[in-house]
Amino acid sequence: MNERVDSQRGSEITKGLKPYPSRGGLYWDICADSHGGVLLKVLRCQPTDASYIKHVASMCENKLRPMCSKMSHDNIVPYKAIRTDNSSLPRIELPICKKGSIVDQEGSTSATKLAQIKQVAAGLSYLHAKGITHGNICSNNMLIRDDDVACISDPALDILMRRLRYGAYKPIPATWCYKPPEELRDGTVGHKADVYSWTSVVYEVFCGQQPYHGYHYGRGIVTIIENGHRTLDRPPTINHELWKIMQKCWRLNPNDRPTMLQVESELHELRTV
Repeated sequence: MNERVDSQRGSEITKGLKPYPSRGGLYWDICADSHGGVLLKVLRCQPTDASYIKHVASMCENKLRPMCSKMSHDNIVPYKAIRTDNSSLPRIELPICKKGSIVDQEGSTSATKLAQIKQVAAGLSYLHAKGITHGNICSNNMLIRDDDVACISDPALDILMRRLRYGAYKPIPATWCYKPPEELRDGTVGHKADVYSWTSVVYEVFCGQQPYHGYHYGRGIVTIIENGHRTLDRPPTINHELWKIMQKCWRLNPNDRPTMLQVESELHELRTV
């Protein structure tokens, strides 16, 4: 089964706040607090669902908050605050990246795109060095600051929420087109799955379209499980050197893929695409 966005809204805290443009959000309502200059992610659920709220609050306090305390990197969007008081729904505060995602940058040059995928690689390499798997690398989670620097948002959040909501059941992720075969097949996540998904974002950045953009999700999922992404043609906007790195990262066997640190090192040698 494919994940679907739950349409139920029960968040009183979002009243009076400006809705924030977002193409994702399975678990959170996203609003901008213009007075505080922050983005609020407020748990999406019925306010009467006390058990679910309690479990999410516990996850935020016992897993997400300790993880946040050891993260500090120029290419990671920081969790500014995690609120779990009893008077309202759990919520997370983040800085607002007004320029949107890495694929929302109209008129970006190839040099800018190359610089930004290198920045994302540096942030992901940092997370892995800290023992953290992101778990949902996709273009919506690659944000651009006002200074045009790319940053990764929501480290580990999707993994924690999926485990809490679904337990042992592993539905097909809504961001299936970025995922490696092992995750679509049996829900396996890890650093090498992040490497694979980073490569899918690189493809979208330079191609202008998501991998398998013309496929219904059922056909696309089967194609990825059986063949991965290596059957995609190289777009003319990606040179042979970068494409060679991408092909390594898209290897079907996770053990055959490079680490993000190795990818970062190879990217350092690239000057143009």
